[in-house]
Amino acid sequence: MISEPDSWFLFFFPSTSLPWLNRIPGLRFKHVMAIGFASGLNCWVIYNVHWLGVDILIVSRETLNEKISDLASGATVVRIKRKSDTMPIWSRFGFYCVPAMKHLIGLRCVALTPDGLYRKVLLSGGEIVFGCEGATIATGPDPASASAAG
Repeated sequence: MISEPDSWFLFFFPSTSLPWLNRIPGLRFKHVMAIGFASGLNCWVIYNVHWLGVDILIVSRETLNEKISDLASGATVVRIKRKSDTMPIWSRFGFYCVPAMKHLIGLRCVALTPDGLYRKVLLSGGEIVFGCEGATIATGPDPASASAAG
């Protein structure tokens, strides 16, 4: 059975590949992307919306285990369960990383920057699993270990 991840790990990055975006003062995070475990496919899904397009990658557990430290370098990672709310059409305005992640996790909120989304995700039950608190992401062979991380 193919299934959508019921929880997502949101990776909040303090910098981006765009120099002009990195120069904006007052923002802790400049980009956000998501990784979720698709149990029906027995693999991880990486969803990354950026200024040049959208990357959707299907990655085996083994590959993610090998690459996770590089991927998470400098990031703060928050796990949140996907909500089943329908999103208003106006919230798709300016489709970039923040509205893409709001739609992905079904979070109805007003957040325009990764910083704003980070605060709203934590207020909606997200838990930091890597980064600020020094916890680690579990990507081992048991998918349940990923949801128990932190």
